[in-house]
Amino acid sequence: MIPLRLALEGLYSYQERQVVDFSRLTDAGLFGIFGSVGSGKSSILEAITFALYGETERLNQADKRGYNMMNLRSNRLYIEFDFLNYEQRKYRVVRESKRSKKNFQKITPTPTVWYEWQQESWVPLGEERVETIVGLSYDNFKRTIIIPQGQFKEFLELGAAQRTGMMKEIFQLHRFDLSDKVSMLTASNKSELDLLDGELKSLEGIDEALLSQKNLEQQQLEESVSLRQKAFEKESEKWQQLKLLKNDFVQWQQQKATLESLAPKQAHYEEMQQRIDLYERIQRDFEMPIRHLEKQESQLAETISQLHATTEKLINEQGILQNNEAQLAQLAPYYQQIKQKRQEEEDLDMLCKIAIARRALEELHQRTVKGEEALQVVVKHIADLHNKIEAEQFIIAQLKPQKIEPQRLLAITTWFQKNRQLEDDFKKQQAKGEQLQQEVATIQQELSTWTIHANSVEKEWEHRLQGWQQQKETMLQQKYQFDAQAQLSEFARKLQEGVPCPLCGSEHHPSVLSVQDTTADRTAWDVRWKALEEAEKIGQKEYLEAQRWVERMHITERQIQEQQQLFADIQMDINTHRAQFSWNEFDAACPDEFYQAQKKSLEIEQQLDATVARIEQLRQEKDAAEKTREKYQNALESFRLKEHAERSLIQSLQSNMKVLQAEDYITSSPETLQAQRQTLKQENDRVESTHESLTANNHSLSNQITAIQTKADILQTQRLQLEASIRTSLLELEEMISKTKMGHLDQVKKFLRWEFDIESTRKEIAQFHIQWETLKTTIAALQEKLETAAFSEAQYQQQELLITDLEQQLNAFNEQNAVAKAEVSRLSAAWEQKQRLIAKRTTLSVRERNLKTMHHLFKAAGFVQYVSSVYLRHLCTVANRRFQRMTRNQLRLQMNDNNDFEIIDYLNEGRSRSLKTLSGGQMFQASLSLALALAESVQSMALSDKTFFFIDEGFGTQDAESVNIIFETLLHLNKENKIVGIISHVEELKERIPQSLTIINDSEKGSLIKMD
Repeated sequence: MIPLRLALEGLYSYQERQVVDFSRLTDAGLFGIFGSVGSGKSSILEAITFALYGETERLNQADKRGYNMMNLRSNRLYIEFDFLNYEQRKYRVVRESKRSKKNFQKITPTPTVWYEWQQESWVPLGEERVETIVGLSYDNFKRTIIIPQGQFKEFLELGAAQRTGMMKEIFQLHRFDLSDKVSMLTASNKSELDLLDGELKSLEGIDEALLSQKNLEQQQLEESVSLRQKAFEKESEKWQQLKLLKNDFVQWQQQKATLESLAPKQAHYEEMQQRIDLYERIQRDFEMPIRHLEKQESQLAETISQLHATTEKLINEQGILQNNEAQLAQLAPYYQQIKQKRQEEEDLDMLCKIAIARRALEELHQRTVKGEEALQVVVKHIADLHNKIEAEQFIIAQLKPQKIEPQRLLAITTWFQKNRQLEDDFKKQQAKGEQLQQEVATIQQELSTWTIHANSVEKEWEHRLQGWQQQKETMLQQKYQFDAQAQLSEFARKLQEGVPCPLCGSEHHPSVLSVQDTTADRTAWDVRWKALEEAEKIGQKEYLEAQRWVERMHITERQIQEQQQLFADIQMDINTHRAQFSWNEFDAACPDEFYQAQKKSLEIEQQLDATVARIEQLRQEKDAAEKTREKYQNALESFRLKEHAERSLIQSLQSNMKVLQAEDYITSSPETLQAQRQTLKQENDRVESTHESLTANNHSLSNQITAIQTKADILQTQRLQLEASIRTSLLELEEMISKTKMGHLDQVKKFLRWEFDIESTRKEIAQFHIQWETLKTTIAALQEKLETAAFSEAQYQQQELLITDLEQQLNAFNEQNAVAKAEVSRLSAAWEQKQRLIAKRTTLSVRERNLKTMHHLFKAAGFVQYVSSVYLRHLCTVANRRFQRMTRNQLRLQMNDNNDFEIIDYLNEGRSRSLKTLSGGQMFQASLSLALALAESVQSMALSDKTFFFIDEGFGTQDAESVNIIFETLLHLNKENKIVGIISHVEELKERIPQSLTIINDSEKGSLIKMD
């Protein structure tokens, strides 16, 4: 999270609207917020946390947070905070509360509104969880980004259990808490075991003995079924014989009745037979000759049509043949030279390859020349680089003796820096002392205008208070008297004769009290009382003013004493520091001389670094040049081999040419030769294909013409033959008709076209005769059969009852056998299931033992505590990178066996000691190192590419050298893409911060923010 802008109004001491432009502060990497105690520095951080989470460190809901957070002079609390989240998305959150006009202590908050910057405008969002936007919970936010005042040491001082809980929440270590998962697995495993036990219990009575007994019983039933099946089959055979005999008897009766019903139809079918015989005689004598005559007439018509078509086709084919002969005559001169033309085509192809090879040979020759030139340049460049490297190495040998050793240079630089710091501190303290002396003089001058002495302010004030108290008591006695007289006067005025007195109860009032009027005295008393109160108020104001000046003078005097002591300490530190100067070649009083030498040494160091860099660059160039030289040499060798191959190819191609001469085409390009060859090839292909096509076509046409002529001759012969045959057939038919006296030919054709279904009628007559004869034969056979074996209906009924009884018995035993088989099958399946369940239960029992082992391993979050200790040790390692640098490698943090922090003291042989033995400054250093490590870890989990961290305390506990180390650490964080802000009331720190703002608490306007 990176803050961009904060606007606040009506929060604590911020009465008027104030705006903090964080973008200017965060750009510096390190910035500060300064101001006196109570000015409202920490309120800025509290405004940020309240805007984001609605929570504050100082107040909770039970503390009437809304009322106590709002400025007592304001009727509105308003916070507007802009920031970038870990995804670099820009958000704004607005929180506002208003004071009730009727009830001063009633504060009503308005709903919190979230915005996101989209398309150059703020877009309102719905209900958003701040953890989703920021990526951190409130507790982790105040532990890793903004640490409230007083909470900086929280992480160090937490107990082991609390720290483990914190680590579990921050780093999501709950994923390592596997005890619940093991419990779930155990419960699931137990549930499966219980189910298996239930299933096995239902199969308790099933075993191999029972299965064997049931198998034996089923086999016995099988044997019984077999015996009854044989008896049933034997009696069934007898019953079938009786059944067949009954069928014969019934059939004899039926066939006899059918024969009697067919006797009247016999005369009808005889008449039908005579008509068929007549039709068949006419059909037999005339149908074939007539059909033959019709067929000849049809063939004659078809032959005449074919003859006309064949004659036309013959004429067309003869014309095509004449055209083809003319084309062949035109192609004949070129076709006679086609073999030579094909050889020219091959020679042109070889000439084209020769031209390509000559061109490649020329290119290879040019590349070889250029390659040799480039190789000479590279060889010369390598020699030049070698000479330059030797020259640079000579420069290094000349410069090294002139350089001051880095450790010595660092030690002298540190001495002069510290000496300058001490001198600056001396001057600052001297100026501050003069300023304090001037302030004392101003206070004394102010106090001289007062009538009381500075040392007797309290006594004088007590004396005045006593005097005012005595005057008030005296005047109050007078007031009581005035009130009593006024009351008595009122009683006396109201007394009536016969009415009881409210004081004594008497009904007679002989002498009524007369009281003097005290109105004027009471008015004078009121004037004196107001004057006394006014005098007391003025005196109190004077007392407070005098007390403020006296307190200011005492504070200033104490500051002078402290400053004098500090001044003396600084003077002693200066003397001690100057006594440590042990470098004879330099003068402690002349730092410029050393700085010149330092500058020169640094310049020499830079020259050496630059020279070493140049040498490295020259060596890299030399290596690259040597690789280039090798590359060029390999390329030249490759070019020479390719030239030899191309020359060999040219010689081989020239020796294979037969018609053309290579010298005649030496100037022709490959493209021209290829075009000539392509043109010649196309012409050769055209002539060959055309000649072959025409020759084949002529041969085919000649054959076709011969075949067509032959066909025409045959058709003409067939025509003449058919005409003669038709005349003969007509004469023969007319002669036959005249002999049979059937009239003429048309009448015979008409009779043959008579629609009469002879086949159907003949079949019907045949079926009748077959049925008639079959019935006669069947009746005779059945009558003969029934004469040898008589049929008895009683015997048939008795055998049928026996068969039914045997069938029922067989079915009953079959049912019993089926039930027995099903039982055996069920028991077999149950026995197999029981075996599987027993095997599965054995597996689950083994798993149950393993889960118990895992339960003991993960119970009581032991594994989480172990992982937490790993994370803590990692944090400790990261924190020590800065803590050891801050403590000059004198102290180091480590975790003991109880996961508590302890200190390794290298000044005391590396022994460990309690964290509580650290001084306040050392505790701040340790807390800062751990806080930075924790912030880096948590914000890396939140996917932040840029981290932000706020420190709200601790610099006042550090000495000057420790502050230097801490500031170096904080400045180095900027290089690590980290932004650090500090809050302090120590004004001396402001000079060392690149960017800062100051908060001033004005008595009238409240806290005001000023950007430095």
